[in-house]
Amino acid sequence: SLTPGSLSMQSWDFSGLVADSAGVDSILSVVGDTIAANNFPSADIKFDSGVLGDAYAEINPSSVDIIGIATSFFGSTFAIPLNNPIVRNFAPVQYGITSNFGTSFAFVTDNPQLLTLINSAIGAVPLVDSADSLRINFNANYEYEVDAWGNLTVPTGTFEVLRINNNQFLDIGLEAWVNYSSPIIPSGWLDLSPFIGAFSPVPLGTDTISNVIFQNDMVKEPICDLSTNLFDNSITSAKYTREIGTVSVETLT
Repeated sequence: SLTPGSLSMQSWDFSGLVADSAGVDSILSVVGDTIAANNFPSADIKFDSGVLGDAYAEINPSSVDIIGIATSFFGSTFAIPLNNPIVRNFAPVQYGITSNFGTSFAFVTDNPQLLTLINSAIGAVPLVDSADSLRINFNANYEYEVDAWGNLTVPTGTFEVLRINNNQFLDIGLEAWVNYSSPIIPSGWLDLSPFIGAFSPVPLGTDTISNVIFQNDMVKEPICDLSTNLFDNSITSAKYTREIGTVSVETLT
């Protein structure tokens, strides 16, 4: 597990990490990107967000802010603006800084292929006749704290770093606007999580993602990124830079 935050310099030795896989994190310019031009004209870059598809972000003097995402269902791509930006990177990064912010969106679609899937899933629900539209609800809260500083050693070398604790609290829901066979029950939004399960186009429910980032002042991407258990602070996986000055990383699972 990781040591607690401290005012004193610390040392972390991960020199014994042995990579069992390698991956590439790609950050692309949006020049010529029609989704950005039509939906996120202020965006400068895009990259894979993991859960919901491509993230579109602005590069500002003190931060890189995600302003929207483009997610694909059954061959159709949907551009979704965020109510508030997600801060992906910020500067300056200094010991003792804390930050909290949240974002959300509610996206409605009547994609026929999705509706066919949903109507099949809810066909056995009593009194439900059919669904004519879907709504994805996304709510997220983020916490950052720069709680320690010192020297970090990974197979790439030893670096002076700041340690950033990053907690993400996610809640993703999927609802259908349904019509009921009984005339006394008005149409309304129905939570689909009990019915659709693994067939959902997005991961549903609540989730907490915790990671610890070791940031150096010489490179833009983290020297090391640890996934951790929020409750006991144990390390579950690690990712570190393979070559300083490149965007390639090696991922340990």
